[in-house]
Amino acid sequence: MAACAGGKTESDRLTVTVSIPPQAWFVEAIAGDSADVNVLLPSGANPESFEPGMSAIKEASRSEIIFVSGGLGFETSVAEKLGGGRMADVSEGIDLLYGTHDHHCDGDGHHHHGEADPHTWTSVKNGRIIATNIYNGLKAADPAREAYYTARYGALMARIDSLDEAIAARLADCRGDAILVMHPSLGYFARDYGMRQVSIGSEGKDMSVQGLKRQLDEARSAAGGVLFVQAEFDSRQAETVAGQVDARVEVINLLNPDWEGELTHIADVLSGEK
Repeated sequence: MAACAGGKTESDRLTVTVSIPPQAWFVEAIAGDSADVNVLLPSGANPESFEPGMSAIKEASRSEIIFVSGGLGFETSVAEKLGGGRMADVSEGIDLLYGTHDHHCDGDGHHHHGEADPHTWTSVKNGRIIATNIYNGLKAADPAREAYYTARYGALMARIDSLDEAIAARLADCRGDAILVMHPSLGYFARDYGMRQVSIGSEGKDMSVQGLKRQLDEARSAAGGVLFVQAEFDSRQAETVAGQVDARVEVINLLNPDWEGELTHIADVLSGEK
């Protein structure tokens, strides 16, 4: 009856939608069992080609707040259908990278840098900003539980700091080394720990023979011997490339709902612990 009267009580669960699974990790860490979390992107789907259906839009429309990463195309589609009033961009305040995600070179050798790299969540340091944005969104949508959210947010920030320190120590000897990827998705992670990202291909689009040769030459000179490929992409091309650059393929899932576990896994591989 209290809910029908328009007031949210302590016993009412907040309904939250997130665009990708890693965001659910943050929401659940801060909101605990006080929120029901709906994830727009289905397991195994490619976020760069996914288009939410009407059932997904309808589910999102029931949410008090919708968290988006701000750089994925399907999020724009959701905003157009639902309006932006309930949407909160969790990447707000992040120092965005350009020239990694859609970098190309024309015939005169001029480099063009377009949209920002959307993989903002693949960084522990960015995770602090994402957590803060989600915390602010939750307490604005559900002020009755602000004290509860604040306590859990403080614990989460301490957890993220510990993760950052652990990975930094593990990768201390890797500073200046390359992270070899099929898809440019670890630029923020590389920046965190003084590494550089070397990407083969661009957005899965066909490359010129000259462009592919240039990237393969750079990959061969890169240290590490590991080629990362995202789980949602076809790994057959990665196996071919790995054979040409003397690397082994490591499949990673950057859309893993266990955000902390996946970044720890990447650090383990780079440090040679896996």
